[in-house]
This record gives sequence, structure tokens and C-alpha cells, in this order.
Amino acid sequence: MRYLIIDATNLLYRTWHVTREADKKVLIFSYLRSIKSYVNRFEPDVCYCVSDKRLIRGQKNFRRQNEDYKQNRDKGLWTQVHEAEETLEQLTTHLGIVNMFPGILEADDVIAYLCRTLGGIKTVVSTDNDMAQLVSSSVHVYSPIKKILITLDNFQEHYPVSLQNYITYKSIIGDVSDNIKGLPGYGKVKAKKLAESFQEEFTKLPDDLQQLQKNNMNMVDLAQGLVFHPEEKQIYDEQLKQKSVPNFKQFMSMCRELQLYGIVHDADAWHAVFKLDLNSLPSIIGV
Repeated sequence: MRYLIIDATNLLYRTWHVTREADKKVLIFSYLRSIKSYVNRFEPDVCYCVSDKRLIRGQKNFRRQNEDYKQNRDKGLWTQVHEAEETLEQLTTHLGIVNMFPGILEADDVIAYLCRTLGGIKTVVSTDNDMAQLVSSSVHVYSPIKKILITLDNFQEHYPVSLQNYITYKSIIGDVSDNIKGLPGYGKVKAKKLAESFQEEFTKLPDDLQQLQKNNMNMVDLAQGLVFHPEEKQIYDEQLKQKSVPNFKQFMSMCRELQLYGIVHDADAWHAVFKLDLNSLPSIIGV
């Protein structure tokens, strides 16, 4: 089996940044076209879109206990970006894509769960460098901006340290995008050196830096989500049982209502990508 796992929130933000001067239907069309290109490229048997939208409101996950975590994000921008989210979930569901969501954790944690739980070959699509830690003999990570596929064989061609040392390296250098502060005085070169000789050098660090590194390790290691919140696994297990049944007729109906003519007039190509029933095609597009 081949699985395609799309970091849907990451894709939504990237699409919004490209199309934000245009209207909502341009964003929707561009988002769907990106998914179509990934499906064409990797030819999965099953496709998942994983979003940051939480199913449980009013509770903070363990990362959010850190007051600095993601506080560099523009909350007003967040509202704008997610205006099309519900429509996109409906459209992708009609295409047979499985949409999955965290309880109180994040999309990264659900993606990590899928990579551990599913058999076969998994390809994760995201520009988020956190995904690199998931690479294994059965997990590849595709960066759509760089257009590179990270595998076990070429990992160190694209990152400064080995896969084995990658999470440690991130815990030392920090993560600007998530507002996780690295160890003071540790740039890329010094962080690489410490990560590669961590067992010998860690205890030589001052106590405050040791504690900061340990805290950061919990924040960046995607295996920690279910350690701190084991109840999330049941939420993911239940979603994984729900199979998304394609309804191409409903998909095309929504596209017509939204005036997504680029899809309506190329309906046969969308059928081919998602392996849907071609018998219903003529009545759908009015031929």
C-alpha cells in the first residue's frame, strides 16, 4: 500500500500566501490543484489531509504550557487563512480523501501517528522541517517548495546532521517558526558539534542549558505528543476507522456552485487522478 499524508494546514498557509490578493475561489482552486499534483506524482492508494483544527476546544496541550510557543504567529492572519477551511474539507472528502484532526494536540502529532501506524510506504508532504524526524525506511518526506524527496538514503545530503542526531540538533538550535528558543550561543556549527558528541558533552553544559535542552527536546520530538496526552490515540484510532467514500457528483456540484470552472471543464482529469466512476461523468458536467 502507498499512502500520501498531506500537512493540510501547511498547504493552506502556503496557498494563501500565493493567492491572498485574489478571491476565495482562487485559493480553493489552487489548494485542490496542489493536492492533485501530489496525487499524480506519488499515485497513492489512500490520501490523508491532516489539519491543525482541534476537535476539543478550551484545553491546552503540553506545548501550549510554554507561554512563548508560537506567540510569534499573527492571530488575525490565522482567521483569514482559515475562512475556506470547511469548504476545502467538504471538497476533499467528496474526492475520497480522509481528513484527520487532533484532539488538543497538532497536525504534526497526527502525522507522526499515521507514520507509525500505517503499513506500506508513507509519503508526507510538508515544508515543515519537523517532518524530517519521521523519515525511515518506510517514510519519505516531500518538500513541495524545494521539490525534493527526503529518504533514509539521502537524508544527510539535505540536513546538517544524521537522522539519528536530528531531533537533538533541533532541541539545541531551537525553532524560529514555532518560537522555540535555542541554547544561547549555539549557532548551526556549534549545535551540530554538540549534537554529534551529545553523550559526552551534555553533562558539561551549565544546569540551566541542560534544562532548556530537555524542555526543547519534549517540544520538538513528535513522539512526545502521545506520551503527554495518551488519550489522543483513541481519537486518532476512531478517525482512522472512518473510510471516506468518494462522491464525485457532489464534488462537481460544489465546484459548479463555487464557480471553479478550471475543475468543471477538466473533470475527466480529476476522475483519472482519484480513480472514480467514469460512468457518471457525462451527466455531471452536462454533456
